Amino acid sequence: MAENCFGCGDDNPQGLHIQYVDEADATISTTLSLSWLHSGEPGIVHGGIQATILDEVLGRVAQRTVTEAAGERRTVVTASFQLRYRSPCLTGSEITARARLHRIEWPSVFVEGEITDSDGLLLTEATARWRVIDDDQI
Repeated sequence: MAENCFGCGDDNPQGLHIQYVDEADATISTTLSLSWLHSGEPGIVHGGIQATILDEVLGRVAQRTVTEAAGERRTVVTASFQLRYRSPCLTGSEITARARLHRIEWPSVFVEGEITDSDGLLLTEATARWRVIDDDQI
């Protein structure tokens, strides 16, 4: 984790400061509440912020999967990312983002996830392909 990362970095004063939870079923989740500072339309979380949150949790699953498979930390990057906005994500309300592994086709890792509200209503869903890259590609 880069300490200045907008999504999860502790040193970024403007960041989301995402804290991850490893759930028993190999799912990774985070729960947070976003303010008007994260809105697009008044009262609605900006779609790009929702995308960032999902990119973070999906990426965490991809990174964990690759590290476990390779036996060491390897670099993974987002290769493709698809979103579906299902229902407005409201500012000031608690939301949970969850992600899980879908499949591996080395060097690609496919993950999926969603954002739900505190009642479990599906707000946004995402699928992504992450790619393992060699250090000399960085």
